[in-house]
Amino acid sequence: MLREKQVLEEYNKSLQKAYRSGIDEVLASGFGVGSSQFILFCNYALALWYGGKMILEKDYTRGSVLTITLAVLTASMSIGDVSLCFAAFAAGKAGAFKMLETINRNLEIDVYNRGIIFYDICGDIEIKTCMF
Repeated sequence: MLREKQVLEEYNKSLQKAYRSGIDEVLASGFGVGSSQFILFCNYALALWYGGKMILEKDYTRGSVLTITLAVLTASMSIGDVSLCFAAFAAGKAGAFKMLETINRNLEIDVYNRGIIFYDICGDIEIKTCMF
């Protein structure tokens, strides 16, 4: 009971470390989401500005501008999603390397040797000290 305050202080210190770590993680995650949203809205703004310019100067229709805008945004998001798969490709490559290394290793035994073949084996089997 005398160490109660000391143990409580140590526990609070360890909680502070976890709290700081959680705050850092949330800030990094929020910065990532915020920056991706910023880029998305900048793309929308650029598409609307340039689309309006094309409608006025090059006789584009509203439908064609919308189609081009959505195609470009969908393609850019798809390219961003592909980058997540690179980790899976790297893991697969490492796994394939280990598997091929196992397949191509030099064996210490001759797998094609049929060994000694016994043609006339006979004997008796005796079971001792077996209890049920």
